Amino acid sequence: MNKTKWRRKKNRCNGPSRYQREGQHVRSKQHMGFRRWLASIKGNEATFYMTYPNNAEWNAKVFKGVIVSTGRDRIVIQEEATGKQFLLLYRNLDYVEIDILFD
Repeated sequence: MNKTKWRRKKNRCNGPSRYQREGQHVRSKQHMGFRRWLASIKGNEATFYMTYPNNAEWNAKVFKGVIVSTGRDRIVIQEEATGKQFLLLYRNLDYVEIDILFD
């Protein structure tokens, strides 16, 4: 009689480990909280500091205006002086300074 040892198969998938997935989950939760907070302060004036890598003309740019709307990956602001609207992507966002208006 042939005796074989049964061994548990190791998970050999090429996907991310459990810890990597949990880290992504935490980051997406934090990002979702930031988006929700930014959406809640629509109508306030803010200054957005953006960085655009590999751009010879302007690497860093500052946008100032009123928050019109926010989305999953973008922010729309409007300059008060000119009425011009800008679509800004979160991936280029460094930080935000917000002048919060209290009622």
